[in-house]
Amino acid sequence: MTRGFAFSLVGLLGLCAASAACDESRQGGFLSIQVSPVIGITAVSPNAGAMLGATPVTISGSGFKAGATVQFGGVPAPVSAVSPTTINATAPAHTDGPVTVVVTNPGGESATLTSGYTYELDSAFAISGFVTEMTDEGEMPVEGVRITASGTFTSVQTDSTGAYRLSGLRRSTLDVTAFAPGYVLVTKSVSATSDLQADFRLVRSGSVLSGMVYETTPDGRVPLDGVVLYCDGCGSPVGHTFVTTDANGAYRFAWTNNGKNWIQFVSKAGYRYAGPIEQLGIPVNVNGDTRFDIELVKR
Repeated sequence: MTRGFAFSLVGLLGLCAASAACDESRQGGFLSIQVSPVIGITAVSPNAGAMLGATPVTISGSGFKAGATVQFGGVPAPVSAVSPTTINATAPAHTDGPVTVVVTNPGGESATLTSGYTYELDSAFAISGFVTEMTDEGEMPVEGVRITASGTFTSVQTDSTGAYRLSGLRRSTLDVTAFAPGYVLVTKSVSATSDLQADFRLVRSGSVLSGMVYETTPDGRVPLDGVVLYCDGCGSPVGHTFVTTDANGAYRFAWTNNGKNWIQFVSKAGYRYAGPIEQLGIPVNVNGDTRFDIELVKR
């Protein structure tokens, strides 16, 4: 006994139009309708991986078409191969926990697998290193630099050797910043799930104020050595710096704040400063590295 099934042509065409899963053609006066598999996801293998991503996965299902795209928790995933029943992709980076996997065909049909993939909490790790700066004496450690990991509540300061250690980190991708007053902020992007070392070299944010202290004689300018000068906003992140001129009468205040500064003539036996002076000292306008010579006269 043979069972027969009857469909109305209008009903079948309506079903195809609604599902967008039919291809029709006409041959010899007959209408041929081919029903394509409805798109769907049955499994993702493996179904778990690291928060850092980069885990190759195979998505199994039906109705996949060339050019299909994939998302994990709303994040696009690179696709390397597509067949009607499988898609090879790479899980992108994501925060921990289960996510929905979505496959979308070029025509707009999509399939969803809720909690189809789980990002596992990464093992705790640490970032450590040293913070230094280049000085006239060479590379030196910088104490008291604040090291902060973005998106976490982890922050530490460098010790007297410039060393630091951020421990208990779990985010696989983060920005680590190093900052101290008087220095340019430095940021490093880090991707890791195990202990690593990240060193920083800081640069002072100010300019150099330098020049010569001299007296004028019948023979011209004569440099004066041993002159003690003071600058409140020069020479270090907190200023308050004394310098003494060398045999060439030269002085140098490194890392001086741009703008108006004041130099105070502290001492040189038998001499005084005869130029314009304000309550805070000798006014100097600093704009980038600046040379400012100072003339003294005998008392």
